[in-house]
Amino acid sequence: MNTEDNKLIAEFMGWKVDKSISSAHFKKTGGYHLTNGTRTMASDQLQYHTSWDWLMPVVDKIAKESMYYLTFDDDKGTNFQKLQLGLNGATTGNFDLVYKAVVEFIKWYNEQKH
Repeated sequence: MNTEDNKLIAEFMGWKVDKSISSAHFKKTGGYHLTNGTRTMASDQLQYHTSWDWLMPVVDKIAKESMYYLTFDDDKGTNFQKLQLGLNGATTGNFDLVYKAVVEFIKWYNEQKH
């Protein structure tokens, strides 16, 4: 499991690290808790890397966000092409390809905001 990529996705989906909660387990493992305002979850409970049910809402949000942000892509359309290739993996059931495309898009998206 890639904890940092799952954290990146969770933050894109509106979750924030909740530093008010700590536990002996997380002090040892470097884990953390996330909250979306109504729900709190331990970082090791995130399932973006294993579950279509978790990943597809992210894909839906990307589709909405990318309508604006992808218009500002580089001249070659590199990021858009990577996203399209990855999301096309959803139609073939290639979970890993979709997961990687989601992570790459969010990294690119975050860079555009700065």
